[in-house]
Amino acid sequence: MAAGQGTRMRPLTEHTPKPLLKIGDLTLLQRQINFIGKQVSSVGVSVGYKSDAVSQHAIATGADFILDIENGGNASWLNFDSIRNMNAQILIITSDNLMEVDLEMLEQETSQFPENSFIVSRKENGKEPGDRIEFENTNITRISPNSNSPYLATGLQVLNPSILDRETIYQDFHEVWNDLIEKRMLTSSKFEPSVWSAIDTPEDLQREVIKNSNQEL
Repeated sequence: MAAGQGTRMRPLTEHTPKPLLKIGDLTLLQRQINFIGKQVSSVGVSVGYKSDAVSQHAIATGADFILDIENGGNASWLNFDSIRNMNAQILIITSDNLMEVDLEMLEQETSQFPENSFIVSRKENGKEPGDRIEFENTNITRISPNSNSPYLATGLQVLNPSILDRETIYQDFHEVWNDLIEKRMLTSSKFEPSVWSAIDTPEDLQREVIKNSNQEL
C-alpha cells in the first residue's frame, strides 16, 4: 500500500511521495518489497498520490503490477476485479510500517484457515497513535483508534478477497474489517513483530535514518 499523500510528513512529501523517502540507500517502498518479495508469488503496489513516480520506482525495484486508485480510499484497490476474484490469501503491508516478523511462520498459521483474514498486532502500552485491536480468544471484535486495548495494528495483514461482500464498494479498511468482524472471519495472528516502527512524521524518519547509520557503523 503506497497511495497515501503523507500529510504528516510534510514538508518532505510536498515534492517526494512518502514511499520514496529513503532510509540509508533504500526507499521505504523498496524495503517493503524486499521484505515480502521472497514470501509471495507476485507483488502488487497500490498507488495514488504522485502515482507515476511511485509506479516507476515500484516496477524498477521488483513489483509485478500496479493498482492505481487515483483519489480512492486506502482499501479501494480491493474493488478491482483482478483482486476481488482472487480466491487466495494475499499479504498486505503498508509502505510506512517497518518491521521484522517471520513471514514463513505467519504463512503456516494463516494457511490453516484459508477463508479467514488475519491482522498482525503488537502489544504497545504507550501513546502510539493508530488502530487498536480488541479480541476474544483470537476472534477480533473491534478495531478503533479510540480503543484502550494495548494491541496496536502493525500495518501487516492477510486477507482473502473472495470472502468480501460482492455488492459492497469498499473505500476504507475499517469498512472491510467491520464486514469481516460481523462474519466472525477476522482473526488476530499469534505472531508479533520482533521489531516494529511507524514512519509517520519527519522525526520518525530521522530516528530511523540515525538508527540505520549506527547499524552500518
